[in-house]
Amino acid sequence: MNNTQKKLLEYLGYPLLILSVVSLLLTFVVDSISRGSISQSLNFISSKGNTFLFNALIIFLTLSITLLFKKKTFSYCLISFIWIIAAIGNNVLINLRGTPLTGSDLKLIKSGLTLINNYMSKKEIVAILTVLFFILLMLIFIFIFAPKTKFKINYFLSLGIIALIFISFKGINGLAMKSSIISDNFWDLDAVYKENGFIYCFSKTLVNNGVSSPDVYTENSIESIVYSLEYYETASANDISLVTSYSTDEKLPNIIMLQLESFFDPLLIEGVEFDIDPIPNFRKLQENYSTGTFSVSTIGGGTANTEFEVLTGLNLDFFAPGEYPYNTTINNDTSESINYALKELNYSTHAIHNHEGNFYNRNTVFSNLGFDTFTSAEYMLINERTNLGWAKDKFLIEPILDLLNSTESQDFIYTISVQGHGSYPNDKIKDDKYVNIISCDNKSLKNSLEYYVNQLYEMDMFIAELINSVNSLNEPSVIVFYGDHLPNLNLSNEDLANKNLYETEYVIWDNLSLEKNDLNLEAYQLTSKILYDLGINNGIVTKLHQSYLFDNDSPYKDEDSYLNALKSIEYDILSGKKYIYNYLDKPIATNLKFGAKDIVLSNIYIENGKLIAEGENFTYNSIFLVDGNFVTTEFISPNKISCDASSVKTEGSTAFIGQMSGGAQVLSATQTLSITP
Repeated sequence: MNNTQKKLLEYLGYPLLILSVVSLLLTFVVDSISRGSISQSLNFISSKGNTFLFNALIIFLTLSITLLFKKKTFSYCLISFIWIIAAIGNNVLINLRGTPLTGSDLKLIKSGLTLINNYMSKKEIVAILTVLFFILLMLIFIFIFAPKTKFKINYFLSLGIIALIFISFKGINGLAMKSSIISDNFWDLDAVYKENGFIYCFSKTLVNNGVSSPDVYTENSIESIVYSLEYYETASANDISLVTSYSTDEKLPNIIMLQLESFFDPLLIEGVEFDIDPIPNFRKLQENYSTGTFSVSTIGGGTANTEFEVLTGLNLDFFAPGEYPYNTTINNDTSESINYALKELNYSTHAIHNHEGNFYNRNTVFSNLGFDTFTSAEYMLINERTNLGWAKDKFLIEPILDLLNSTESQDFIYTISVQGHGSYPNDKIKDDKYVNIISCDNKSLKNSLEYYVNQLYEMDMFIAELINSVNSLNEPSVIVFYGDHLPNLNLSNEDLANKNLYETEYVIWDNLSLEKNDLNLEAYQLTSKILYDLGINNGIVTKLHQSYLFDNDSPYKDEDSYLNALKSIEYDILSGKKYIYNYLDKPIATNLKFGAKDIVLSNIYIENGKLIAEGENFTYNSIFLVDGNFVTTEFISPNKISCDASSVKTEGSTAFIGQMSGGAQVLSATQTLSITP
């Protein structure tokens, strides 16, 4: 071996060998942490060795950039720690919400931090922060004391090697996909992560986002779909098996939708027996009104994704794995939705949520989805919460009634519940209970399940109370109840009688004497079913769904044709060239108004060292901004709040009241008044 060969071996051969060994070891460590079990990782290696090696190849790919650094030990450690932290995050999320970490979750870090106290104890939070602090200290120590490589880096050669590794990976990726070493089907996130490994799946969700392009996408293909649906009308009762008794000649009803957090039928859990039915009112509604199963795309979390499908009629399966459209597409542009369809019929459109208004970017997204108003927890007087800190759902009734009474037109009110939210405690309930578990085969599940079903029972009572309150207004009304996803109780398909973790139920109450038309639906088909029962077919997406569900002569009765058309429309609206708006009016974002009631500042003065504000509809989230600065505020009543007056200048100070969301964002504000000391 000559000197040139020796130098090349030392410069590239040994580093690449080290890269290979470190990649294999790091892959095993990351996989074990993400699964929470060394034995499960060993089983993964023994049963799917080629898939494990493909995961190692991804690690090798990321570590290859160390060829560009002189402090290789530090660069190895830095990249390794990033992967290890991601694996820890995956393990934590699986235990908290039942679904793994995805690239889209990184865009939710800010929102997630506001909820951390609902999921973790202070000791757990401190432990995590301590670990991160020591990792940071270790990296600093390694950076300072780690030796540099003795060779001068040939950046041209190193970049060429890295490029060759990337090109080779692309070819291997295609072969691995064709030979089923890895899968591109991410419908069941939890299952695909276990089958294909965290490293591959997480990487896949990092690099992909948006709606994938349909096989055929041209202006002519979109034009063909539009014209085939433009004059579509719901088939007559003689042509279909489902019969609607409502006539569009009658006054259109208010439509209220209740997305119930983690709501499903707990009697479906096998091996568990309760002393009473946890959801008696919901079950009674199912006996008398239209109902069916409701297929969703998520488990234990991801409320906003079920919400997206219901409101838009668009299919989340066409997006990248684990993506949240509220954070990647709908926050930047408008989309077709039930709101815009109903606005054509002069409906007023409203959203209500008993949680923070800026969570999942709803304070921006709801404008792009066509809502006129948004009443979040900041605009409610919520003085009762669950043991986990979630608002009780009964506080949703007042804003619903306020909105129904505030407009002359018919109202569409989309309401998002939060009471049933986890993570559910493992300790035994000490308070009085509505529901008791008589027997439970899975002992580790009992306490969490008992907490959950007691929240469920209160939510069921809320359902009955809401129906009675709305019915007392003597207005034609429809109320739709459905669960957004199953709770995170670490259930498997085998634990359920229906063997399906992605299925909840819906029911449609009305005071219109509608026929009971039961139908099993995907989440993105629900609003089209509701509108069909009312004789309404406004909106291009509505027409497509109704043609598939109810018209036997439709060109989209075949499921493949139907889904291809839906994907084409969805891609065009959200990611494509928006050809569809050459034929239809493009939705225009609304000037979103916050709160069912106006918050009014009528008077401000200083008294006994306190700055006092008087007005109307103040809440616990009303806060003083004195000369533009936040001031700690005391809620006294809906008509009065106060703060310390020491921040007020001797003259020229002004103040207004803002509704604070997430600790730092003002959703809306009152007029500004001058303060006279």
